[in-house]
Amino acid sequence: MHLPAPVQKNNDVADIAAAQSPHTPLAALAELAAVGSSRYRNLIVENPAATDALVLDILDSHLAEDDLLLHALRNPAIGLFLFDRLAKRVPAHLGWIVDSLRLRRFGP
Repeated sequence: MHLPAPVQKNNDVADIAAAQSPHTPLAALAELAAVGSSRYRNLIVENPAATDALVLDILDSHLAEDDLLLHALRNPAIGLFLFDRLAKRVPAHLGWIVDSLRLRRFGP
């Protein structure tokens, strides 16, 4: 009888990111962690098996600490200038995560 190898807890952010689809909130969290914020790094290490919904909750609460993102998410009429600035702080290919958070706050 062949038993599966025991699951090892892996706290390496790069390995966690590599194991995720690039289109999941957990992958986005991993990538944010990789840019150097210990806050995001700790979140992904503490939540390696988090569901997308949980990760969106984490992003919703923790990214909101960034004043620019906080204003962008809370004010649907924020204007293009602010979103241009926001795009410089969030990698372009992760822009969908901002859209997801806006939908959660404001609906379609």
